Amino acid sequence: VTDAPTDTGFVRVAAGGNHSLALRADGSIVSWGDDADGQVSQTPTETGFVDLAGGDSHSLALRADGTFAVWGGDQQGQITDAPTDVAFVRVAAGGYHSLALRADGSIVSWGRDLDGEVTQTPAGTGFTDLAAGEHHSLALDEDGGLVSWGADSFGLVTDTPPGTLFVKVAAGAYHSLALRP
Repeated sequence: VTDAPTDTGFVRVAAGGNHSLALRADGSIVSWGDDADGQVSQTPTETGFVDLAGGDSHSLALRADGTFAVWGGDQQGQITDAPTDVAFVRVAAGGYHSLALRADGSIVSWGRDLDGEVTQTPAGTGFTDLAAGEHHSLALDEDGGLVSWGADSFGLVTDTPPGTLFVKVAAGAYHSLALRP
């Protein structure tokens, strides 16, 4: 907390395992906290970012042109397995896996696949939002319905609420949230 920025002008924040990130209005990123795997020292210094996410020891930042940067720990392919194509509109980071949402609404995932974090990723298009927890992920489809996959500890997958009234999703280590309008 002592390293947290004290200036203003931030438009988005994200928290990783032991590090934090903040996105300024000009698209630059500031990060602080644990730097054991380069979570802070490898933070890109350019501007033009529009979204960011923090995993356990890695981070992602989405550029306005649809490409993204990924840095920090690469224990499970969080960096080396990242896709290099373009047209992404949103990123999310779990414990040791990451997700990116393409402009067509399809999801790509990479990193650790211990509990199906990658192999159980839903196929198809039409997704509008996504979130990643420690060992699970969830996505919002264009009808407002939820899809979840990965580890089912504590009902992370089987207790996913039915229905189509959701507009935003978020995930913690062992819980998920969905916002209704």
